[in-house]
Amino acid sequence: MPVQTGHPGVYIQELPSSVRTISAVITSVTAFVGHTRRGPLDQPVRVTGFADFERRFGGLTAQSAVAYAVHQFFGNGGTTAVAVRVAAAGTGEEAGATLESTEGHSACPVMTVHAKGPGVWGSRLRLAVDHDTREPEEAFGLRILDTDGSTRETFTGLSMDPGHGRHAETVVNARSAWRPRPGWRPRRRPRPPSAARTDGTRSP
Repeated sequence: MPVQTGHPGVYIQELPSSVRTISAVITSVTAFVGHTRRGPLDQPVRVTGFADFERRFGGLTAQSAVAYAVHQFFGNGGTTAVAVRVAAAGTGEEAGATLESTEGHSACPVMTVHAKGPGVWGSRLRLAVDHDTREPEEAFGLRILDTDGSTRETFTGLSMDPGHGRHAETVVNARSAWRPRPGWRPRRRPRPPSAARTDGTRSP
């Protein structure tokens, strides 16, 4: 506001500056585009370390030059990168499996499960179902296994009821690399103890 003057003298009036501070912009972000083991196709993903890249794209493989480039980038002091997975047109299908139930006395499909990203990595895994839960008449467990039998992901106390707090589709979609989708009998549970291969066949 203007300075009120009452007698001759020197008066100081402070005015807001028109100069604005310029924020620093990161100029060391590098983009990498190429083939990776897994991950979303044609989508830029920000990664802040090689462990982050491994978790999202599968790490080093002889078929992925870009994976080694990212490894060298972070090994030489890089802090932030953007990775984009690409594939030839017409390739990159998602692996999937169908889980069945016999609770209605006849086998019927109740859930299909698909990998969130395309590639052969998904077809090397298996899905195992069990009813070893606190609610054996209501809930079930789901495990995702590697080809050597080791467990990659475990989900317990799942339900096929959409109103349940552990609804299978909601819980697994939020945490897993897989997308379950209810099938024709959404209230029935998948049957144990057999495991389904993600290439569409069943394990003994």
